[in-house]
Amino acid sequence: MKKIPIINLEEWEDISSVLIKELKKIYHSGLVLFRNFSIESYSCDENDSQEPTNRLQLAQVTGTDRDLKSLLWNALGHDFDHNKHSSGKLPS
Repeated sequence: MKKIPIINLEEWEDISSVLIKELKKIYHSGLVLFRNFSIESYSCDENDSQEPTNRLQLAQVTGTDRDLKSLLWNALGHDFDHNKHSSGKLPS
């Protein structure tokens, strides 16, 4: 698997200066996409037990931090309205 650079920030205000510095380090000049998400989340199954999901690992492997158990799928004002305009895509 290709090593994906991880940039950790103490404050959101640092994003522009840190991002530019890190992109210069790897000689990147193209487009960049970044997301803010919980690194680990928990979901309940029918027995009400909680299983941890490593969202960072999931994003590195699949390109998205979401899977079929993801609750934030149609977050108003944040996501494409999948219910109104079905694209045929699932959260994952």
